[in-house]
Amino acid sequence: MIFHESGSISPMQGRASVMVGLRILMAAIALHQAAAGTTVGQTAKTTGDWTRATPSPIERVEAPTLVVKNQIYIFGGFDKGLRPIPFLDVYDPAKDSWTRFDKMPLVATHLNPATDGTSVWFAGGYKGPHPGKATAEVWRFDLASKTFHEMPSLPAPRAAGGLVYRDKTLHYFGGFADRNKTCGEHWTLSLPDGKEWQPAPELPKMRGHFSPIVLDGIIYALGGQLGHDANPQDMADCHRYDPKTKAWSACASIPFNRSHFEPGTFEHKGKLIIVGGRSNNTKQGNPGVAHITEYDPKTDQWKELPPLPVRLLAPAATILDGKLIVIAGGMNNTQPVQSTTWIRKHP
Repeated sequence: MIFHESGSISPMQGRASVMVGLRILMAAIALHQAAAGTTVGQTAKTTGDWTRATPSPIERVEAPTLVVKNQIYIFGGFDKGLRPIPFLDVYDPAKDSWTRFDKMPLVATHLNPATDGTSVWFAGGYKGPHPGKATAEVWRFDLASKTFHEMPSLPAPRAAGGLVYRDKTLHYFGGFADRNKTCGEHWTLSLPDGKEWQPAPELPKMRGHFSPIVLDGIIYALGGQLGHDANPQDMADCHRYDPKTKAWSACASIPFNRSHFEPGTFEHKGKLIIVGGRSNNTKQGNPGVAHITEYDPKTDQWKELPPLPVRLLAPAATILDGKLIVIAGGMNNTQPVQSTTWIRKHP
């Protein structure tokens, strides 16, 4: 506020005083927001580059996601009532349109898909309404016929573990045996005619809710969490597995403890990118994060990319035709569940 010694001021002086006062007030608000970590400038920068496209047909979070022939396949996930979604929805960025397919036979959450380009496999998960019970079921989805086929079950029930396809072999590792017991076992199934899953070297650090992904023939396990319902602890640990040597080794950890970014993990031009997620035991705060982080396997280093417009837990994400596409997720935490489709030119 501006105080004057004179008992009266001219109209021009009054207007000038008001303008000065407004500037001081706006500066004070900006300083307060900066202290909270969300300055006006940052907000404008992180939302200004993003546009909104046609939203998902349903609000969803933690939905298994794959890219097939420049289309984004989103299998199920949680709805806003934390009920498992039984549908497959496919987004075509070129047409900005969605197509819904029939119900899936395995209505479950906490499962990651793997594909060879013609088939998609699913293994384990929490079956039924939240909280659900871990299952050992394995299914194959034929992309041409859009039909599901049952496969040999896992040796034991698991949820939120990693499933990848590599050289005619499925690998499943980590996850939870129930609602809290964390596991590190690693099993493989030969395709197309394998009858039983075989043991393989275990994860060096057991975990669930991590991102499994293959790059240049190497299998990665990125981040994750220890425990599920009772005091879960997010992790920054990352490991890679070489199927040729059958050995795990540590690689650079994520810059901060992080989980719940499985559907937002993908490869782009020889690098791995993770979008959003959760960090529940660091200064990043609980729950969701707006970070977009890139890993370069050649230098074994992570770096931050321009962030999301909002914090999102477990959104679906990928890059197609030079555009980063981010779909749904939980704003700040699992709730409130979103359906928004965000698009930004990839830097």
